[in-house]
Order: sequence, then C-alpha cells, then structure tokens
Amino acid sequence: MVTENYCKKTLFISVLICLFVFYSGVFEIPPRNPLKTIIPKEKINFISGELISSPVKSSSQRFYIASLKVNYVQSVEKIKSSSSGIQQIFIPTEMAEVFMPGKLYSNVKKENAFFYEKGGFYSFSGKMTNGIFFVEKCKSSFWKKTFWGKLNYFRALCRLELKRMLFSWGSAGGLFLALICGSREYIPIDVQNAFKNSGLSHILALSGMHLSLFGGIATFFGKKLKNRNFEIIFKTILLSFFIWFAGLSPSLLRAFICNIFIIAQVVSGAKKIDMVLVLCFSFLFQAIISPTDLFNVGFMFSYGALFGILLTSEFIKKRISFMFPHFLSDSLSSSVGAQFFTIPISVKTFGTFTPIGIFSTVIVSPLVTFFIYSGLICFLLSLIFPLFISTSGIFMNFLYTLITKIVLFFSQFPLIEVFNATS
Repeated sequence: MVTENYCKKTLFISVLICLFVFYSGVFEIPPRNPLKTIIPKEKINFISGELISSPVKSSSQRFYIASLKVNYVQSVEKIKSSSSGIQQIFIPTEMAEVFMPGKLYSNVKKENAFFYEKGGFYSFSGKMTNGIFFVEKCKSSFWKKTFWGKLNYFRALCRLELKRMLFSWGSAGGLFLALICGSREYIPIDVQNAFKNSGLSHILALSGMHLSLFGGIATFFGKKLKNRNFEIIFKTILLSFFIWFAGLSPSLLRAFICNIFIIAQVVSGAKKIDMVLVLCFSFLFQAIISPTDLFNVGFMFSYGALFGILLTSEFIKKRISFMFPHFLSDSLSSSVGAQFFTIPISVKTFGTFTPIGIFSTVIVSPLVTFFIYSGLICFLLSLIFPLFISTSGIFMNFLYTLITKIVLFFSQFPLIEVFNATS
C-alpha cells in the first residue's frame, strides 16, 4: 500500500511538472517530423507522398485537411528533390467529395477525381503558403500492393461504403458517421455550432466515451466466451479494430492507452484499478510518444475532463446527493467535475466557456449513447436484411430529431465571454 501511494504521488507530481514545463513556455516542443528539403518551401509547387491521416473537413467547410508523409518535391523552376517529413495539406472540398454519396455529378475535372484516404500515395500540384500546401490538382494516385497497402485500401473502401450506406439515413446517418469514425461532413454546420454553443463539442469528437461504448460491447460478448483470457483478447482486438478504423485522434489515443493499462493491470491480477494512476501513466506515456499532442485542444479537454471527474466527482456527489436521485447525482457530479477542470482550457483557447454544458451533458449524453447502440443494431440488421434499411432510417431520424432539438434548445443559453480570443 505504501509503495502504491508513493508511486501514485510520484506520477502525479511528474504530471504536474510536465504541465508546468510545457504549458508555461519554459520548454518549446519542436514540430514533429517537419518537412525537410533543400528546396525553399515557398517555391514548392509539387509534392508527392503517402497520406498518413484520413482527410477531415475544416471548420470553414472549404477544405479537407490531411497529413502527407513526403517522398519528394518539385519547385516552380522544375527542380526535383527527394524529401522527408510530414506536410499538412489542404484539399479543396469539391475535389475530396467526388466519390462521396450524393455526388453523382461533379464539375471537377476527371484528372482530379481520386479517392483520398489514409494509406494511399498521391502526387499533388499547388502552392505552399505559410507552411501549408494548398492542393490545386491531383496528378496521380495508387495503393501499394503490399500487405499493409492492401489492408489500408480495404479500410478506405469500408469507410466509403459505410458513408454510402448511411447516406440513405439522411441527417441521422451523418451524425452516426461522425460518432463512429469521426467524419463530420454530413452534419449541417448549424448543428455543429449548436453542439459547440451548448457545451457538447466533446460528444462529436471521438474520445473515451465512444471507445468505452465499444469496450462495453466487447465485454458483453467476451463474457459469452466464458474464459477470462479469451475475453481480454477479444476486447483488445475489438478496441484495436475501432482505433484502426476510426483513426487515431489524440483524445482517442488517450482512451486507448488507458484501456491498455487497465487490461494490463487486470492480467497482472490487480484487485483494484486506480484510475488516477492509470491516467497519470497514460498522460506521461502519450507525452513521450507524441509530445505535439500536448497542444491539441482535444488532448487537453480529454485529460482535463477525466482528471476533473476522478479528483472532484466524489467530493461533489457527497454534497448534492441529498438533493437528487442517485443516478442523477452521479451524472451531475461527473459533469461538474469535468466542467470545472476544462473551464481554464476553454477560456484560454476560445476566450469563452459554457456553464449550461453541466446540464446539457447530463441530458444529451445518455441519448447519444442510446443513438449509437441503436445505430449499430440497425446497421447490422440492414446488412442482414437490406430492406430493413428504410425502416431503420425512420427510427434513427426520429432519435436524431429529438437529440438536435434538445441541443438547439441548450445552444440558446448565453456563453460567458472572458475575452476575445481573436484579438
């Protein structure tokens, strides 16, 4: 017990030191694997390499943002150079959505009609501005014939077919798609803003909540195997598959690392899981393997919220339990704890915070959980019985309408503006 407490205190102090060192500006983290080339970046007009992230739609809706692992570049003077490192690229929306459902006609020229997904190799022409490569044309595209190349291509096709199938659900399909693989392109911008203004942005961002849902599914079916080792293996495989399919965002990586640490403790025979210890381990481990994540907003909100829940929820619950039923006091105490620790992050990043998020999270989160489970069941039934897809679409759109109406209601409450973040 003494050793455990000592270890816990040591890890917690290490986390605090790490927070101070990096967020105070004492130590600056250099860009991870930046583009290295002998050609001046401002003269680059051609770039080639492998997409290492699936394109994500920007907040302006004009571009899809992705990371390219660069092989070689070319200058405006036609000088070619082998290169290395990672370059952020902006692909115009009309180019990236050529293959998406509902795009039976596109005014994009044939040579730009490529399928953009993680694992593919592409050659782009465009221009470099402020360290970002803005794509104008795609010259070529291919997928390696290796095992990993074929696996990445299979993942890309699965994601595409999932989008096409869920497109028949309309708006409900767009929300479900965002919740299981992080693609928000089918969620109307006003609905996205409503989630943000009601303090519910974390629901649309793939995080621990989404991974825990799949973890619950894995645990349920794993217990049917009636073997603890098989249950653990099955859960690890299912969580790994979800991570691989959805893409590894910083907040999702946090949840995955935590789950792996928990599984490791269970395997080692630990009688009780200390979540504070697990979270400290996870934070330090992620800071080591991916230090640039420290300045990702999703990373900060994910760790801040969970630390807030673990450190304060029990204290808050004891003081409000006499006023509310047990299940409600649990939800409220967790929500208050999460909000309390994330307010400084919100103020620093956006200049505002959303007090109504305490209550909106309590009401909307269970509905979203039910929406995800219902969507998974309807999706699987639609695969078995294709005619069921229209009926399931009606049901899912009913849930979607209910959720969005509640979110829009909460979005009407005022934000508290501390300062103008743009100034």
